[in-house]
Amino acid sequence: MGTKGSFSFPDLKLHHYRSTSEAWLDKLTVDPSPPIDSTPPFTHQLRHFAEVCEGKEEPNCSAQDALLTILTLEAILESAKTGLPVQVSQS
Repeated sequence: MGTKGSFSFPDLKLHHYRSTSEAWLDKLTVDPSPPIDSTPPFTHQLRHFAEVCEGKEEPNCSAQDALLTILTLEAILESAKTGLPVQVSQS
C-alpha cells in the first residue's frame, strides 16, 4: 500500500485514491472487504504438505529454509531462557 492506499482494521476495507493527483483534498475510494476464508491456516498447511508428499505440489520453501527457521526458533527459545544472545548457524 504505502502512499497508494491503506487498509482499515478490523474491517479490512481498502482506502485509496482513484485520481492520479493523489492530493489530500481528493476523495478517497473505499473498496469492500475481501472475502475471508474461515478455514484454519493449519488445515491449509496440512493439505499442502499432503499434496507435496503425493507429488502434486511443490514445497513453498526449501529444506534449507525450513532448517534455518527451526534453528532460529530454537535460538529464540534458548535466548529467552538464558537472557543471552544466541548465534544462529547459517549452515
